[in-house]
Amino acid sequence: YEIIPSLVGSEIFIKDRYQRRVHGDSGLTWLSLAPTTETQQYYCKQLRGLFIGNPQYEYKIEEPIPEPPPGELKIEEPSQEGNITQKEPTPRSEEDEEAEEDEDQDEEKEEENGNDEREDNDEDKEEEDKPKEKIKKTRIISIQETIRLSYFVEQVNHNCSVVPRGAFLLNESDHVTKNKFFEGLTFHDAGKLGQYFHARHKEGVRKGDDCFDFMDTIEGDVPRGVWTLKFEPILGVVYGSSLLYPGFTFWHKPQTTEYGQYYFGDGQQNLDLCFML
Repeated sequence: YEIIPSLVGSEIFIKDRYQRRVHGDSGLTWLSLAPTTETQQYYCKQLRGLFIGNPQYEYKIEEPIPEPPPGELKIEEPSQEGNITQKEPTPRSEEDEEAEEDEDQDEEKEEENGNDEREDNDEDKEEEDKPKEKIKKTRIISIQETIRLSYFVEQVNHNCSVVPRGAFLLNESDHVTKNKFFEGLTFHDAGKLGQYFHARHKEGVRKGDDCFDFMDTIEGDVPRGVWTLKFEPILGVVYGSSLLYPGFTFWHKPQTTEYGQYYFGDGQQNLDLCFML
């Protein structure tokens, strides 16, 4: 992918080789990357591997379906029973004895009919014992490659966008402006990590920051050693490389107003960095 920021606003545009290779595009078509939501960021963190190169490609993530919250249990209050009174047995008559004999005969007939019903029930149970369809416990989430790419660009800009100290100022209205009197770092300061700031406001509470030091220095990035600096004497340029995002480099020419950054990588974060330092 080729990625460029918009000159007006905060939009980011991409151009991919897939359009040129498959659809015969002349290379003049650019796609706009929309900012990601918190939900999209959550799923993008779980994706691993190289980018496909097709903006329409969808990654599949399988996750368990969350169980519904348990309902409120209803507790039945015990009923207040009154006093139980025992009745005295009444004397039996001849009519009662004849009624009992008729009931015994009816019970014998019901037992014969019950045997036939049991045979029918056994057949029904065999059908019920057959395996039923399994209830789905997982669901598939689709993430488009443009969303993953947008998330990666946001992470690189947040963690790697670097400017030399003094290039920007914070005015009384809390607005960031370019420093018109910036003439570049000295050769001595250009070799120090503490002289390079992230191009963002300080994370957390700001205490007594002056107009220069209102951003975080890359010297305090975790893990320690994530940035490396080297000086190129022939060109007179200082280069800083990120070990967390291999392929990202910022540069500054001391005693000049020239500085910048670029990224040529595979779109992967170095997850083994903690074992390299």
